[in-house]
Amino acid sequence: MTAMEIFTGTEDTTIERREGRKALIRSALIILAIAILATLPGWMPGRIYGAADGESAASRLAVEYAAQRLKTGEIPLWNPNVGLGVAVIGDGQTGVFFPTILLHMVMPATWSWTMSAVVRLWLAGFGGVVLARRVQGSGFRVQGEHGHASTPAHATQNELSILPAVFAGVVFMLGGLCIGFRNVSAMNAISLLPWAMLASEGLFRRLSAARLVGMTLLFLVIFLAGSNAASAGVMLACVIYLVWNFARQPRQWSSFVGALFALVAAAGVAGLVGAVQWMPAYSNAQFNGINGFAFRHGDGSVVGGFLVLQLAILGSGIVFGRAMRGWKEHGWRRVVAVVVLGISIGLLVLGMLCNSGAHLPPRELSEASGWLQRQGESSQTEGVRFIAEGSEAWEIPGNMLAPAVSLPERTRQWLRSVEQLEEGETRLPLVDHPALRLPGLKYLITSRPLEPATRPATSPSPDRARRLFGGGPAAVPMGKMDWKPVWPTTRPSRGVVVYENVAQPLPRFWIARNALWSVTAGEVMDRLKKSAEQADFDPHDVVLLDREVEGEAGEFGLLRRPPPGTGTGTLQLLEDSPERVRIATEGAGGWLVLADAYAPGWRAKMSYVVVRRTSRRAPPRESNYERELAIVPAYGAMRAVALQGGAEVVFEYEPKGWKNGLMVAAIGGIVLLILVGGMMFPSEKDTGETPVLQN
Repeated sequence: MTAMEIFTGTEDTTIERREGRKALIRSALIILAIAILATLPGWMPGRIYGAADGESAASRLAVEYAAQRLKTGEIPLWNPNVGLGVAVIGDGQTGVFFPTILLHMVMPATWSWTMSAVVRLWLAGFGGVVLARRVQGSGFRVQGEHGHASTPAHATQNELSILPAVFAGVVFMLGGLCIGFRNVSAMNAISLLPWAMLASEGLFRRLSAARLVGMTLLFLVIFLAGSNAASAGVMLACVIYLVWNFARQPRQWSSFVGALFALVAAAGVAGLVGAVQWMPAYSNAQFNGINGFAFRHGDGSVVGGFLVLQLAILGSGIVFGRAMRGWKEHGWRRVVAVVVLGISIGLLVLGMLCNSGAHLPPRELSEASGWLQRQGESSQTEGVRFIAEGSEAWEIPGNMLAPAVSLPERTRQWLRSVEQLEEGETRLPLVDHPALRLPGLKYLITSRPLEPATRPATSPSPDRARRLFGGGPAAVPMGKMDWKPVWPTTRPSRGVVVYENVAQPLPRFWIARNALWSVTAGEVMDRLKKSAEQADFDPHDVVLLDREVEGEAGEFGLLRRPPPGTGTGTLQLLEDSPERVRIATEGAGGWLVLADAYAPGWRAKMSYVVVRRTSRRAPPRESNYERELAIVPAYGAMRAVALQGGAEVVFEYEPKGWKNGLMVAAIGGIVLLILVGGMMFPSEKDTGETPVLQN
């Protein structure tokens, strides 16, 4: 403390600020300790922090897959390891560009989820503490009996007023934990709500280029959290808090209007940059609907629900904390303190139970998955597809039964009709349904014993004289599936066993000579439900297509009746990456069926060579051509394109809003750079001081 401070009488102010900083540090450490305690299940060996249900497992798998792709320098647009394939950028839930993705890139899953939860909880709790301090108005002061500031000499006899603010932060942190335990992306946005409200208040108190840039960057991180509904709720909460600050102070119209316009401008610029994520999600949501996406049919209620929950939890914490001020001097406030303490403990226990930690897959299950992965690598053509039964198998990448964040609606219907699964079911009631062979299902991982097929897999049922969908005498029916144990070599009496479908006539892609059209996808699904009829159905003879396309197939002149193939032709897989599949066809006609998910964003083109001879003596000239092919839904959930002769067919995936999102994000980035330049080079009139009116 300097002599000038003693002489001018600013000694008390300096002491107050110093004690306030100490109190902030103490509260930050308290919040950190409670956050670590709340994530205690994730610190236990053999567990991953988070809920153990299928939706939470799907979110974890999506984030981990995106982190691995980003680590290799690739943008994860499509994930082929779940079901028949799902979107990543366009799922409206996975925060691919949220900062905590860095933890998943450098840490194993057992550590990354726990550390990510600690970071988000600490941000939410400490932000709640700082916001409660602002709302309460007293700050972190050393208070005497009558509430006046006192010196450190009297601090031993009085209390620091950090408990009300700390309890407010704890209530908000643990309440947000209970809300977001099944929606990780929502918790990403909720954890930054107090900081966004504080930034909006800062714009109201003094508008500057630095604060505008800070608000824009904060909104950008919130918009990249993944949950668009929760992000919209945070933005509306900031507007409400700004109006509340305007109402509780003298009517400063100029400050309010300026802060409101600055808030909208910051959200607009952040929304432009964040378009790289929300525009593909919006386009994908229009096709099959994704839970939690904003600005769709009925999503106003989702945004309103997040807004009410956020404000209710934060507001209740602040109100309880404010009522606790001076709790040692007033008996009724002691009761409030006990109630708040009980609520905090209850929320802590509930949050720990909800995020009790999903078990890692058992050792036998992991070994079986590794064996299947080696089988796929040794095939040198394409990976193997398998089904793993049981809730622990949700964590295995590549499991067709694993839930997905953004499973296409057609794939969801296909699984329910063919696999006969109900919501949340993890076991197949009928593993011998013939239509399960359509996606190239080759292996089954289960701990229950399976009996061999009761009749040869390739022979038709004796009571049927003809096949349901036609075909010539040379057609080979699908038949039932015949499971043979292949791992481990010595089959144990109990434990996990890998079964191979030895009656597997279909690879991942094949040629169908003819097509049978239906008006709607429901008709195709109804056909697939009939297991007895599917046993005599030959996929090489005819493919089931429907005309219920969402405007995409008609853009390129859909061939309703392509020339039927006279032979089976030859197919060769040239490239198989998540967003690109190349197949060489030779002497093939009819329909090329690819057992991958039919989803928006996939395009197909055919490249072929035409040989022309201008004269008898001139050498032949080759010309390369490319033609867009219409992708139509096959069997309700897969892809098919019409072929005419030999060619190379390329399937490429690009979300509908991806390129537009990149262009809009570039424009937003330029505007953000201009704002940063204005912050770094302020005008001479901007001195950074708040003007004071004098009489």
